[in-house]
Amino acid sequence: MSTISEIAHDLVARCQRFDFAGAMDAHYHPDIESVEGDGSMPGAGRVRGVQACKDKGAYWQSAHEVHSMQTFGPYLGDGAFSVVYDMDVTVKATGQRMQGREVAYYRVQDGKIVYENFMSAPM
Repeated sequence: MSTISEIAHDLVARCQRFDFAGAMDAHYHPDIESVEGDGSMPGAGRVRGVQACKDKGAYWQSAHEVHSMQTFGPYLGDGAFSVVYDMDVTVKATGQRMQGREVAYYRVQDGKIVYENFMSAPM
C-alpha cells in the first residue's frame, strides 16, 4: 500500500505531465467523490466514480486551451494532502484568456484517494 506522501508526489508528477487519467487510474478509489467549485460554472458540481471524474476532466480539457499549468505542493496532512494549481488557459468557445489559481484537497483512505475538492477564486 502506498503512503500519502507517495500518492501525493506521484499525482503531482503525473499532473505536471498532463497525465490526469493515469493519475486517476493509479490512485483513485472506484467510488471517489469529486467536488468542483461551487457549482456555478459549466462542468462544476459533484460527481462520483472514476469514470465520472475522467469525463469531467475530458470535458474541461476539450473546452480549454492550456497555455501553462504550474503545481505547488503537495502539502501533506493527516489522511489528506493539497496541491495548488496555477493555470493560464483560453476558453475555446469565447477566445477569452484567463489566469487562475485552484486549490485541490485530496482525502486518502486505505491507499486510495476517496474524495477530492477543487476550490478556486473567480477567474
